[in-house]
Amino acid sequence: MKAKVQSLSPLANKIVDKSIDNITRKLVVGVRNRKNLRPDAKSLDVKSELTDILNASNTSSAIDIAGRTSDWKEVITKSFSHGVSSLSTITFDSEFTVSGGVASGLESAHDGPGVYVVYDKNGSPVYVGDAKDVKKRWTAGHINENRQKTQRGKQYKLSTEFDEGCTVRVLHTDSVETAAAIEANLISNHKDELINSKEELKNNQGTRSNIEAKKIKDRLNSAGSLVAGATKEVGEQAVASAVEALVASAIKHLKVELVDLFKGGKTKIIDRVKRFLLAVFNDIKNLKSNLKQMLKGVLDAIIGLVSQTLSQVYNLARNIFDLAANAYSIYKGKGSMSTEQVLNRIIETIVISSSLVLWDSLDVIIEGLIFPYVGPFTGIIAGIISAIGFGMTSHMLSKIVPSLVQFILGFGMSHQMAFEERRASYLLLVDGYNLNEELYASAGKLLQSEFRLMEKMNTMTASFKVPVNEFNSIEKRDFLSQLKGFDNE
Repeated sequence: MKAKVQSLSPLANKIVDKSIDNITRKLVVGVRNRKNLRPDAKSLDVKSELTDILNASNTSSAIDIAGRTSDWKEVITKSFSHGVSSLSTITFDSEFTVSGGVASGLESAHDGPGVYVVYDKNGSPVYVGDAKDVKKRWTAGHINENRQKTQRGKQYKLSTEFDEGCTVRVLHTDSVETAAAIEANLISNHKDELINSKEELKNNQGTRSNIEAKKIKDRLNSAGSLVAGATKEVGEQAVASAVEALVASAIKHLKVELVDLFKGGKTKIIDRVKRFLLAVFNDIKNLKSNLKQMLKGVLDAIIGLVSQTLSQVYNLARNIFDLAANAYSIYKGKGSMSTEQVLNRIIETIVISSSLVLWDSLDVIIEGLIFPYVGPFTGIIAGIISAIGFGMTSHMLSKIVPSLVQFILGFGMSHQMAFEERRASYLLLVDGYNLNEELYASAGKLLQSEFRLMEKMNTMTASFKVPVNEFNSIEKRDFLSQLKGFDNE
């Protein structure tokens, strides 16, 4: 007989499992979105690597990853619509001019990310730049820097163009990564024509924004290469989602063994190891047939492709996906499940999904509140706080929701039963009506038959009738005498 496995209380187990999910998700995000503080280092620095990972282990970083595919989509789109791979083919969205060191039309300039190209008085491109906020870069940057250097008797890099007159044309972009990639590609292709001829994003990069921009920049000269890059990004997100699920599951299996061990479980160490490895192996095997985790990765890509606004509710979108998947599972299996099983699945979906939506939405707020106090560990601590909140909320809901759902379903079932009873009564009435119709028809046929029989009887009896006056002329004594006469004979 196998020894009973010791476990945590339901509430504690729920909190620990959610903590494992939160921390695993954020650490996987941290690994994928980490910066490179030592881009050209010849040796591995574990401390720097861990610091990079912890700094990127947060919800904001997850949103960046979710929106990454949209950068690829934008560059692919603009390659066809704006010809962004070369200054000879590029078309712009807006422009303003500078003359005598004064900008004209700058007040209505683009106040978002973009790439700008400065054309001199002859219409030749002389400078290419990018900015997170184009308007601010020119008001507080180029124009202001030129004025300050002129006041000090120095020459700014664009002072000649600013004095003689130039036109600044702007390509609007959705992200700084897209702008940086397009700028670096244009500079690389037109080094001999520009003042800023130093090729950007050429070597290993430090910031995540530049790391992603470099990937796009290296593929920008070919539409096919861009599509391949976008496809690769989608695949990486799908694989990362599957890895996240497997790692979290493996940690949960390990938790089961550790809890059992510390609570006095009698299972031998070798058997624990076998049980743990078998559970992990089954997870890997099941992943082949369970596409849910892979679909989450593709969902991340879709979030990025649809819009940046949607990516701001990254976790909410994933929770809605889970809710839809669970609802579909209930719908698909309702025919093969008992009423009690359907009831339990509905309760589980309501309790778990509502708690996830609430606490995953609060997760990013918690990170912002505790960041000044815990630094790199913000994401991890926020994940644990969210797990505790999730556990408490789902625990309370599990006390309230079942009775409420049972009441609603019970009312619905009673209503359905009453409806079925009424329907059965109506069917009985219909059957009774049909039976009466048949009886009426049979009675009618019987009556017609009686009428025909009476007619035949009347016809037959008519042939036996004797005139009444003949009977009246026979007297009684004559009739008796005749009878006596017969006797004498």
